[in-house]
Order: sequence, then structure tokens, then C-alpha cells
Amino acid sequence: MSNEQKSRKFGVHNSDATANRPTRALPVLVCAVFLATAVVAEAGPSFPSNPLPPPQSGNPSYSQNPTLAPFTNGITEYATFIAADGGDVTIPYTPTASTLLQGFRVTGTENPFSPIVVQFLNPVSQIAIFPNIDHVGFGWDAYQYSVYGGNVDANNVISFALLFDPVSVNEPNVSNIDQNFTLKAWSGTGPTLVNNGLTLGNGNYNNIPGRGPAGYVGYIAYFDFGPAAYQFYGFRSSSLVSNDLIANHTGELETEFSAIAAASPSPEPRSWILMTIGLGIIGFKVRRRSITPVI
Repeated sequence: MSNEQKSRKFGVHNSDATANRPTRALPVLVCAVFLATAVVAEAGPSFPSNPLPPPQSGNPSYSQNPTLAPFTNGITEYATFIAADGGDVTIPYTPTASTLLQGFRVTGTENPFSPIVVQFLNPVSQIAIFPNIDHVGFGWDAYQYSVYGGNVDANNVISFALLFDPVSVNEPNVSNIDQNFTLKAWSGTGPTLVNNGLTLGNGNYNNIPGRGPAGYVGYIAYFDFGPAAYQFYGFRSSSLVSNDLIANHTGELETEFSAIAAASPSPEPRSWILMTIGLGIIGFKVRRRSITPVI
């Protein structure tokens, strides 16, 4: 199958399907969809030349919970993957908590051009991204993706705008050693919370606990793009990957996920702190009351 045929198979078209991705992420892509069948149409996406990335905003919090199950709590909807290059599943594909725990993977590529597109039932602002990590110890694999959001206009066309594009991380690459990578620079709206490490599910592929067929779920990231809300989210490889390819020749121009969901951290780290303080005050008051002498 030729690159052009493969691009058409997954409902996307690029004027140069064999071109490598530009170093900097492009903020607008346009593709058409048939809403009734949730399939991306033949025409699209197209990319403008020399776009300006959105300014950096947000201040991510970080946690390091090695267990995946708690992150499936609070999810209100798993998005349906309606376009992708391949992976461990058949497109269209809607993950569940069970398949997420098994670590199944969906992939998108830049060459040939076959980005990942997901669809929610209705527009949402808050999403949780569950990457699939197959190069442990490399920052570009932890933040391999850029995020686009879009809605359908009167002409059944989705205009995707760039929302987030990671540029660099603080920690060095060390093969097979999870570095708990934190973001250093990015374009657009940064995540509100990243669980920066591997989160082990129920998979046991190749007798490796927690591993899916091709990698581990890890670096789960929560985003809040409000007040805007999008029914469709698109994903392409990030500037971080492009930069690493230039500097170290180790990046891969692709995206890999186990799930995209409508969810927010519940509770967020700040909320945990407030809850702990509140419980401490209540406990202190109860203790004082219990030791009050009777006269």
C-alpha cells in the first residue's frame, strides 16, 4: 500500500504525504467529517506555512502515583478514536477502563501523514491524556504529542487550532530509567497536572508486570482548555520530538496513546493539601475535646 493510499484509508490527506514534520508545530489544521458516522472525510487536513505558536501559559503540578487504577476514577467519557495510523486496536475504537488497564495502544504518524483524531459526544474543555510509553527514559516519548481542538462549522468542516505543544523538558534522557520528566518550555496551554512517571495497569506482556502489548501507560496529563470547549481533538508529534531528532537523533515522529478521556484531576494536589489540613484541624479539635478535664 502506497503512502497516499494509506493516508486515504484513515480519512486524511496531505499534499506531501512523504514530507517530514516541520520543526515547530502548526497551529491550524482543517479536516472534514461525516458526523453521522463519525468518520473523517477524504478532504483535509491542510496546514498554513510559517504559523506563530500560541504563547506559553499555565503552571503544571506534578504527582508520582505508580498505580493506574486511581486515574480511571472520575472519568465521565472516553473519546472515540476515529482516525489513526494503527496500533493494537481497530479504528474506530472507544477505550474502556478495562482496556486502558491492559495498556492497548493507538498510534499516529507524520510520515506517512496519519494523525490521531478523537471525538466526544459533546464539546468538552477538560480532558485527560493517557500516553503509551515505549521508550522509557526519553523525555520526547513522555511528551511526544501536540494537542489540537476543533468543532464542526455549518459546512461540516472542523478547524483544528493548536492548543498545546511541548518544546523541552528539564531532565536528561537516560535509557530505561524513568526520569520523572517535568516540562521546561511549551507553547499554548500547559497541563494542570501530570503524573510524571509510569502507571502500571493489569497488563503482563512478555512477563513484564504492568506492560501493555507495546509499552506502558504513563505521564497521564490533565488539561483545562476552558472557556473554550471542543468535540474533536487532534494529535500530532511535538516540537520536543523534532528538537530531539535534530540534537540527538533519537525522537520518533509519531503519537501513541491508550486513551483520551473527559476528566479532571479529582482531587488535584492542592485539594489534597487543603483536605489534609482540614482533617488535621478537625482531628485536633476532637482530640482537645476528648481530653478536656471534667471539673
